[in-house]
Order: sequence, then C-alpha cells, then structure tokens
Amino acid sequence: MKNRNILVVEDDQPLSNLLLESLESQNYKVTLASNGLEALEKFKTGSFNVVITDIQMPVMDGQELVIKLNELENPPKIFVMTANDDRNLIINIMKHGVHDYLFKPVDINDLLTKVERVFETNELKLMKDSIDKERAVRFESQIEWARWCKQVENHDNAVDQNMFQNMHVSFSQGIGFGALITLLNIIAETAVKENNKYLIDEEIMNTVIENSKIAEKAINTFSEIETIISNKLHSEKVECISLHKVFTDMVEELAPLSAIGNHKIIIAEPKTYYDKIVLSIDKKLMQKAIKELLLNALKFSEKSTDIFVICEKLVKDFSISFINVPFKDETGRRGIPVEYENIIFEPFYRLTKTVHEAYGTFDYGLGLTVVNKIIEKHNGNITARNIIDHSDLSLGPQTKVEFNVILPLVKEK
Repeated sequence: MKNRNILVVEDDQPLSNLLLESLESQNYKVTLASNGLEALEKFKTGSFNVVITDIQMPVMDGQELVIKLNELENPPKIFVMTANDDRNLIINIMKHGVHDYLFKPVDINDLLTKVERVFETNELKLMKDSIDKERAVRFESQIEWARWCKQVENHDNAVDQNMFQNMHVSFSQGIGFGALITLLNIIAETAVKENNKYLIDEEIMNTVIENSKIAEKAINTFSEIETIISNKLHSEKVECISLHKVFTDMVEELAPLSAIGNHKIIIAEPKTYYDKIVLSIDKKLMQKAIKELLLNALKFSEKSTDIFVICEKLVKDFSISFINVPFKDETGRRGIPVEYENIIFEPFYRLTKTVHEAYGTFDYGLGLTVVNKIIEKHNGNITARNIIDHSDLSLGPQTKVEFNVILPLVKEK
C-alpha cells in the first residue's frame, strides 16, 4: 500500500478536526500534533510525505518546525497555514523550503487538490529513484559503462529528452522556475491596482529578480551543453607542458576561492617529457573543464586540506587526476558511494543538498555534466571514485575522492 500519511500541526482544535475529517475522506492517514515540538517527536516514529502546519503555535512555532524538517535527509513536502497576510513573513517562510502556503480560513477543496498533486509527484519521483538504482547496478562494471557511453554517442536525442525531463522535475522544486511561479501567484493575489498600474512589494520584486537570474543561468547552461554536443571542436595541438601552465594559471585565478575553506591546490611538477607529448584540444573548453573540476574539489573538500592534481603519461593517453579529501555530507557519508560513481555526471544529479553560495557557482547539478560533455567531445573519458590513501601513517587510512580524466595523445615528437 502506498504511503499516504500526512502530519497536521495545528493548535486550533476545531480547524485540526476539520482537516482530519476532510483528508481522511480522501483516504489519507492523518496524524495530529498541536505544536512543532510534538510534531517532531511524531515525525521520528512515523513516515510522513506531507506536513501541514500552522505558523503561530506555542512551544515551537511553524517557522522553526519548517527549518528543522528541512534539515532531515528526506524532508517532507510542507504546507503552511496562516491568518497573517504579512508578505515579508510569507517570503521568509518560503526561503526555508516550504512547498506552498494556505491562507485561513482554509479552502478545503484547494487544499485537497494541492495535496493530491504532491502525492502524484512523489510517486513519479519514487519511480525515477527506482530506475536510477537499476541503472547504477547495471553500470557497476567498466565494460557495461563503456557500452552505455557508446549508446549515448548514438542516441543524442534520447539523452536530451532525459535531460529536459530532469529539468522539469528539478525546477518544480526549490528555487528557480518553481519559486518564480509561486512568487507570481503571490503578486497576483496581493498586488494593489492604482491608476491602471499595479503596486508590487519591493521585497517580493527583488526576490523575483533574484530567481529570474537563477533561471537565466540554467537556460544559459542548457544552451552551453547543447553547443558542446552539436558543434565541432576548435582544436589545436598543445604540448602537455602548455597544459601544465593552464593548471598553474588556474590555481592563481582561484586563489580567492581557495581561501574560503583554507584550501591549497597542489600541482605536481611537470615531467621532463611534457614538452615532447602532444594533445589535440579545444583550449578554451578544456580550461572550462579544468576550472569546474577544481571548483568542485574546493566546494566539497574538508576545510584546511590540500587538493592535488597529478598528471601522468600512459601508453597512448594522458591521465589527469584531481584528488581531494571530502567532507561528511548531511547523512554522515564521505565521498562517492560505488553505486553512484557512474551517474553523478547526469544532469541535475547531486549527492548532497549543500549549496555553496560563497563560490558564486550554479549549484543545480549541471557542472559535472558540462565537464563530461567536454571530455567526451575530445574522445576522452572521465571517472569518479573513492580511494583509500594510506600515505600518512599518523592519520591512518583516509577516504579521498579522485576525478580521473583520460585524453588521447596525438603523437610523440
């Protein structure tokens, strides 16, 4: 039986009973709580996809409850109810991850419609998660992974379709397009008309502008991925010693961002043969890929740890490894679990919910997708995995993450 459990948090007993009866009439299983603290206790012992909560309550109010629920690994969809039409309060609540809001007196039909949509969306998400798990199992071996990559080369349309399906799911949640829709609904309901013009609250308008910029960044990134897939490379023959110079210049460029987490990027010294081996690369695109991989390492590294870049000549290829010490995510996990190694390059796939505003990057799970497309376009390969480093006996075995890029060599002088 599907989980249709709802937690209603309301200290007004008549309203609480009305919601209970209305939701149970639609075959939902409803649990009641009279304040945020009681709700958290019940959340620990039950599985709730949806929480409907009042804002003003004793002991723990709705705003604090929303914050605590969204700190969980799998937060529920949250509806807030309020008799307060203070727009600043509503906007502040939205920023903490509220799915929707309801003004009192609550329109029961409107509530039931919105709740049903949430459960339909959740069912689709569970289906997608199931498919992702099957995909991860299917790609465990490198042979299967290589076959899949070959299929991707021959089925660009299928890849693009999957990307835009993921885009729809991603933007319907959180910030970006999803937030714009909610904000526009607020404007439609609250804007005051005077002399054939609408007066809009300044903070609401500023939030619209902020989310418009986020949406614009997303569209630009999609365009960039499409360009990488569709266009020919502007390739030039580059000695590996010149590529090493790109790394050292990039370290200098990223110095202000390295300082945020007290990180140090260490580039291995070039080998004597670097000026004798040559790659055919689009230098601008390769610089972009290198920068994105270094930024990724900076954002997800334990504070005050070093990030290493190690280059090596193989038989017919050039290997570049980016190695960092990952911090623990919100689940206590470090790095990349084996079952996710091959799917973190898919559009919108993110292992952690952490947003890194200080780095000025677009944390929507598209950066590694861009890198993957660039490397593929160069007939190369990129992999990501956890490694165990035993090099420092004083620290013991350390879990580190390695992103490894393999690029084909053109010739040897």
